[in-house]
Amino acid sequence: YVNADEELLKIVLVNILSNAVKYGEENGKVEVVVTDRDGFCRVSITNTGIGVPKEELLKIFGKFTRLDFQESQCSRGAGLGLYNTQCIIEHHGGKIWAESEYGKWFRINFEIPLLLKDVQKIQSGDCLVETQNSSTP
Repeated sequence: YVNADEELLKIVLVNILSNAVKYGEENGKVEVVVTDRDGFCRVSITNTGIGVPKEELLKIFGKFTRLDFQESQCSRGAGLGLYNTQCIIEHHGGKIWAESEYGKWFRINFEIPLLLKDVQKIQSGDCLVETQNSSTP
């Protein structure tokens, strides 16, 4: 379990997943892996496709950042999606980062703290969300 605002976590997931599809290769793959890592729930979302050059990776979380090298037929956004995503993750006490092998794949990883009392309930590959406003797990 994680202590998170369910609506904000949905915004994070929808943004990362929509980017993975939007900027991935046609008929490519999007993989989502959820694991526990040292008291954190880690989510890794990877797509196949063009990727991002190493020198551009840190820039993608900047406010109003749009990467010009990406040749996509999709409409371009305002450059706020990953910036807002980073703000939400950090607000929850987590961290977010990107990895890529240019020309092959791109991955966004984020971690948010697990509730310590519930760490034993998490099995590898599983992560449940417990909202602050919900009475059901």
